[in-house]
Amino acid sequence: MDQWGQSTLQAKRQESEEEDEEYGEASADCIDLDLGMKNGAISDDEVTASSVQSASTPGKNGRLNYASGSSWCAGTSDTNPYLQIDLQTLHIICAVSTQGNSQADQWVKNYKLQLSTDGTTWTDYQEGGKVKTFQGNDDKISEVKHVLYVTVEAKFLRLLPKAYHGSVCLRTELFGVKQKPVNIALGKATIQSSTFNNTQLGVSGVSGNAVDGNSNTVFRYGSCAHTRGNNPSWWRVDLGSDKVAVSDIFIVNRFSTHTTVLARSENYKIALDNLAFRKQTEQSSVQYGGVSSRAVDGISNPSYHAGSCTHTGRDYNPWWRVDLGQVEPVAEIYLVNRIDEWFFRQNSFEIRVACQMQAIGVASNDTLPDASFSASSERTSYEAFRGRLHAFRGWSPNRNDRPDDYLQVDLQYEFLICAVATQGRSTYDNWTTKYKLQLSFDGSFFATYKENNVDKIFNGNSGRSDIVKHKLRAVRARFIRFQPVKFQRRKVLRVEVYGVLISKAPSQAPSNLTLIASSSTSITASWQLPSAYSRHGIIAGFRLFYKKKGFMGSMSAETINNGTTLSGDIIGLDKYTEYEFKVLAFTSHGDGPKSSVEVERTMEDEPSGGPANVSSAEVNKTTFNITWVPLPGEQSNGDIILYSVKEELLSRGTRQNRSSLSSKTVNTTNTFILLSGLLLCSQYQVSVRAYTKVGPGPYGPPVELPRTADPGTPWGLSASNVGTTQVRLEWKEPKLTPKEGIGYRVKYLGTKPYNESFREEGFQDLGSSTSYTMKGLVPGSIYEFQIIVSSVCGLGVPKGFPDRVETEMTEHFRKNSKKFKAILVLADNGTQDLSLIPNLTFADVETYAKLKSGCQNTVKAYKFFAEPYLHEIKVSYTTDYVARTAKCFRSMKKTESPHNISANIELKDKSLSGKCSCVAGIDGYCLHIIALFFYLAHCKQLGLRSLPDDLTCTSMKQRWSVPRGKKIEQKQIQDILVKKHQMGANYSKFIKSTLYLTIGSCFSVLYRVMEHAGSLESTKEA
Repeated sequence: MDQWGQSTLQAKRQESEEEDEEYGEASADCIDLDLGMKNGAISDDEVTASSVQSASTPGKNGRLNYASGSSWCAGTSDTNPYLQIDLQTLHIICAVSTQGNSQADQWVKNYKLQLSTDGTTWTDYQEGGKVKTFQGNDDKISEVKHVLYVTVEAKFLRLLPKAYHGSVCLRTELFGVKQKPVNIALGKATIQSSTFNNTQLGVSGVSGNAVDGNSNTVFRYGSCAHTRGNNPSWWRVDLGSDKVAVSDIFIVNRFSTHTTVLARSENYKIALDNLAFRKQTEQSSVQYGGVSSRAVDGISNPSYHAGSCTHTGRDYNPWWRVDLGQVEPVAEIYLVNRIDEWFFRQNSFEIRVACQMQAIGVASNDTLPDASFSASSERTSYEAFRGRLHAFRGWSPNRNDRPDDYLQVDLQYEFLICAVATQGRSTYDNWTTKYKLQLSFDGSFFATYKENNVDKIFNGNSGRSDIVKHKLRAVRARFIRFQPVKFQRRKVLRVEVYGVLISKAPSQAPSNLTLIASSSTSITASWQLPSAYSRHGIIAGFRLFYKKKGFMGSMSAETINNGTTLSGDIIGLDKYTEYEFKVLAFTSHGDGPKSSVEVERTMEDEPSGGPANVSSAEVNKTTFNITWVPLPGEQSNGDIILYSVKEELLSRGTRQNRSSLSSKTVNTTNTFILLSGLLLCSQYQVSVRAYTKVGPGPYGPPVELPRTADPGTPWGLSASNVGTTQVRLEWKEPKLTPKEGIGYRVKYLGTKPYNESFREEGFQDLGSSTSYTMKGLVPGSIYEFQIIVSSVCGLGVPKGFPDRVETEMTEHFRKNSKKFKAILVLADNGTQDLSLIPNLTFADVETYAKLKSGCQNTVKAYKFFAEPYLHEIKVSYTTDYVARTAKCFRSMKKTESPHNISANIELKDKSLSGKCSCVAGIDGYCLHIIALFFYLAHCKQLGLRSLPDDLTCTSMKQRWSVPRGKKIEQKQIQDILVKKHQMGANYSKFIKSTLYLTIGSCFSVLYRVMEHAGSLESTKEA
């Protein structure tokens, strides 16, 4: 601008931005300059696809970070899917990013790129002469970015998914810079409606002036086409081909008072994306109300009086600037000048546009230090660092006869180089007239710059200070050499390089990432440095990223702050678990890209837990099917090769133990096992543990099995009558009964059909035999039998014999059957009639006691009879014996239920037998039974024909208990005195009895004395 600068500005989206150098510069790395997928600068109709999965997954949804719905997803039957992006103009593509589908676990695992300049012919992207396959995503959220290390130009780009997870779904962004259009009309054949000639100036406005490459806008200089005033006027160019891709049309209007002539034209229109619209602006000063914001208000009226032009004061260096709010790539800046007589005030201004105008800073000591310059040789005072544009003198080699002389500049970082400029010696007429360029990434290997596969020789200078600038087809390099080919007197160079910084951080990831599991909880990672040309400075360190494979969250990171350390250990990992690793290198300026994912599994270890959810199902009484759930991965710590099942016996029958009685283990490779041959009536528990090749883990929680079955039931039962008092029983052993400690018990019940009060029942232990003859049964009775298994398990369930057995009647009963029946008619629940009872004596009772058990002391039995302990005595008759029942108080626990006694007297031979509910009485003999026989003998000796009542209606039973611990002493009975309480004369009269005065010692002793005397009858008389 001049001191009266006025302008209206529009900025079209592109790849770099630079303010006036007085106020610094704002530039972006090429790999960070997004081309518009994410922010919508690339329109929906410019994104297409080979197919879509549904209407909700169109190509336009394939934008990076799109989360309002599904991403683009290809149709399931599409075997060669692709997502295509039309950039409208040629671009240099520097990087590509991808993501998966934010709405589902769907992503592309790897893909290829295809590029095209016309949308018809496609070329696969290659590196190292091979088609490049890019590592895609491993989750639906993370962004994976790849730098393209081979310079490519494209108007159209396709991403071709090759492997996927779930479905072919992706989101993407492209990064790069817009390539300055090539003037395809340059020098081509033209024609126009008419031609205006200015004979005074000697200038003709022929149509060819429009394509001569000279953009001077002053007509008198002969570079403008000019028609006459006919209407309509037109101009045309023949591009020389049937089909030419045209991206932009640029028309430069004449710079005169007639600038509005083309304003009426309707045959062209350039659509611009105004990035500066209504953004924050500033300028050096304001005059006449021309505030800075007018330049970006969207109104391009060139009349100052319309209120849409800016205006500064008479500043020495006027300026205007706009803050775009963020880093934006800018390629073109459009200014609309005012149309009044003050238009010339815009004659002098400077705008740096796009890559070709972005000076890297070779000319500035602040940007590149002197150490960045080197040369094949140098003259004194013409050192390499003097080879900066505008520097004093310049660089010059010490001789002129070497063809391989060069000036080398280390740009410090990798740049996309778009142009170079040269000057000659500032103090004398020495300059380079022609030169070559050599480029390198690492400073060791240099390649000569070529165009059309031929080494390019650039035209140099023709004077000391003129600046000759040449555009390059975009190339990448960190090191650049200027190699003089021809020169004026001496080889002298001062240079500048123009381009876009690709990255100050490394542009490649470390290579050869290798993973080795060092233990069950650690993995060692190692790698190599990135290629030298891609480091862009000194590597300050590395970041090692890792996460469990399949984990949807972000990766953890370990930072290694040492650029020479090429390995790292990650500890505290889960055992036998796959982990994904990536690594990046970083400099002091930032992080480089991450490497591709590598996967490694930690080593195996013993399981950390036992199987849970152990369950059992009964197959039979001694067999169970045990099942369990396989160990989850977080507990197995390896491949499970074996399960061990521990079977523990906790108890058998009623025996309980704090610890197991026995245990054993069974191994299997399955998650189930049959445990057979278990002991019956036993309680077991099982627990399971797993083995890896490292060893066993702990047992899981024990689980108790259902208690195994109790003893089985005998079978093949039979019963037969073998006499008046015996029955033969036989059976077969239960098939599942444990053999050890087996025994049997018979439960019997005898009844008489003609005597409902008769009931004889009890138990008989039989031992382990499977047959037994029951003896001592009552003749003429019907018996029912049940067999019970007895073992360590306890008593089994009784099983009845199929048939009832009737014992035969005795001869005595058959002879007196009428009398017996008459008595029985009188007694429903037993009788008190004693007339049919054989004459029983005390000696008979003593004989029974001696023969039964050899007991020498029956005094206590006599006590039970005499005190009296016996009560509720009844008599019943069968065909062969007399049955008596009674109850007897307990001797030491009189408050408890009395004992139940039954005693039988055989009618034929007066043999005695009995049963009692006490412990001893189960076997058929106890003192209570003897007491009942004493009572019966007592009644017969008194000549009683019926049993006396326990009590009369005028008497009251008196009972008491001797205190526990006091001994009831045995004393001689001196007298028995019965006092009868009644009114009248006999009130105080006592009845005495001397019947038992001779009884003072054990009856068994008295019996032996009389036996030695030789007279058994004397005992009866006594």
